[in-house]
Amino acid sequence: MAAIWDGETPIGWIACDNLIKKRPMQPWLKEIIGQFGQALGHTIVRFNHLKKLSEINNNLESIVEERSTQLKEKVNLLEKTQQELVESEKLASLGALVAGVAHEVNTPIGIGITASSHLVLKTQEIEHHYHNKSMKKSQLESYFQTATESAEIIQDNLTRAGDLIKSFKQLAVDQSIDTSSEVNLKEIVDNIKKSFQHQLKNRPITFINHVSSDLFFYICPGKLNQIITNLVNNSLIHAFEVEASGNIEVNARINNDSLHICYFDTGRGVNKDNLAKLFEPFYTTKRGKGGTGLGLNIIYNMIKKLGGQIETSSIQPSGLKFDITLPTQENL
Repeated sequence: MAAIWDGETPIGWIACDNLIKKRPMQPWLKEIIGQFGQALGHTIVRFNHLKKLSEINNNLESIVEERSTQLKEKVNLLEKTQQELVESEKLASLGALVAGVAHEVNTPIGIGITASSHLVLKTQEIEHHYHNKSMKKSQLESYFQTATESAEIIQDNLTRAGDLIKSFKQLAVDQSIDTSSEVNLKEIVDNIKKSFQHQLKNRPITFINHVSSDLFFYICPGKLNQIITNLVNNSLIHAFEVEASGNIEVNARINNDSLHICYFDTGRGVNKDNLAKLFEPFYTTKRGKGGTGLGLNIIYNMIKKLGGQIETSSIQPSGLKFDITLPTQENL
């Protein structure tokens, strides 16, 4: 008889007898049976270990698959949340644009209404004198002068309102166009400048458009509008305090079928450690003050989708510069 061991624990026995010949078993045969018992024990132990290892591996695969599914769901949720925040940022920009339209157009319309009301009043007065046959030549001459002045005021302000609406309409239409067309960058920047006029008029900030009037090229106007609009909005929010003065300047040139835009402001600037973080999603210095940290990230993604590049650098004595390179249609 030989024991089968798992370490120091017996897990079975092997028994052998010589009942046929009824003789004692030879020592060499006992040794063989003992060796066989040890080998069988090792085999059983190894089999049990392999079985347990297989069960552990199967369990690990299930755990990994479950965790992978959970991680994928969380990543999808984060991507969805980020997209919703991006859309929210776009809506916020649209809200600012609508507020600018309302404010800018309201001023000339208000002046026009005041002038027309004054003209109606003076017309009623002169009509009263006419019917009562008490109208004097001086009153009629005064009325003619008032009517002319009022009509000119109405005409000038309606023209101004019409020009503003045309600019805002062009800006809105351009932002909805995803196909390439021939654009004039100076006109685009001028329209964007007008859209921010209500935010600039009460602040000591000068918006300078250096772009040449003869700079025509083929590109997606919608994306270009959004890029520059977001840059201006970023400057007004982050670069300048409410009472701070400074400049926002835009220049551009065409070189080897690529559009190079230089945009900078002379605001507070960004320290060297944070320059590399500017395009990271959710990075903002206005946390809790309305900043989402997505404005520059949206710009970065738009430029990358257009096959372009954007770089940032500090300017002296203070300020931030963006160098943008975009392929024109010939390079798309």
